[in-house]
Amino acid sequence: MMANKRMFSVDVVETDAFLDLPPKVQALYFHLGMRADDDGFVSSPRTIVRTIGCNAGDLKQLEAAGYVISFNSGVLVVTDWKVNNFLRKDRHANTVHQSELAQLTELSTGRYILGGSGQPNNNQRSTGGQPHGNQSSTQYSIEKDSVVKGRLDKDSNTAAAAGEPDNRSCDVFSTFADGDGELLQALQDYDSMRREKRKALTDTMRRSLCQQLDEEFHRCEWVQIIKQATRQGWLKFYPLDKDRTTSAAPELESTGSQIDRILENLKRKNGVI
Repeated sequence: MMANKRMFSVDVVETDAFLDLPPKVQALYFHLGMRADDDGFVSSPRTIVRTIGCNAGDLKQLEAAGYVISFNSGVLVVTDWKVNNFLRKDRHANTVHQSELAQLTELSTGRYILGGSGQPNNNQRSTGGQPHGNQSSTQYSIEKDSVVKGRLDKDSNTAAAAGEPDNRSCDVFSTFADGDGELLQALQDYDSMRREKRKALTDTMRRSLCQQLDEEFHRCEWVQIIKQATRQGWLKFYPLDKDRTTSAAPELESTGSQIDRILENLKRKNGVI
């Protein structure tokens, strides 16, 4: 029988990296952690996403930040499962997702990674599925990569300050584009514009922009909205305005003008005008 208690480590959920995530994304992480089996696998993550009122973009943000990894089978695993939870062997129930489990390695820190790119724990099974010593056959964890999100953001800011390009933009934007080449190209062009003309994007900023697209605009408009922001040199995305001729960025408007524009957009959305 699967254990019915779940824990969350302050070393994971009280970090700046985690708290920088939007509240909805943080809540999704907790729900996934509560529904995971004793090895950290979630059988129906998309059902959970819909049930709690989140969306696919929220799940993608968690994955891009390295807190979960999705498999082609649709199964998901929580990266820091072994950091958050410790189960006695007599209380532990092996996961049914053995094929996904065989792809994982547990780092000495207790985090999960795909394959064997990290240093395995001495008391864990390797990716080949052969036990080492007296271990629990379920001690694994997984992460998108071995670099912590907080360090990604710090390194991104350092590179920007030094005038160096941040090539990691493809990680967040590629995950969000999910195979859509045109969307990915538009995002990369916007990223280049920000680096050259404005303030270079960090991974946290990229995730926030992706969430804005997912929550505020229709999927069919995303590419044009991104291209519009790139042309105008904007710091965020705004609804399409074919009649706009000025190249001044909206963020440079006076406070009163910004309020008027926001109220007008809200009225349009609510059908008042």
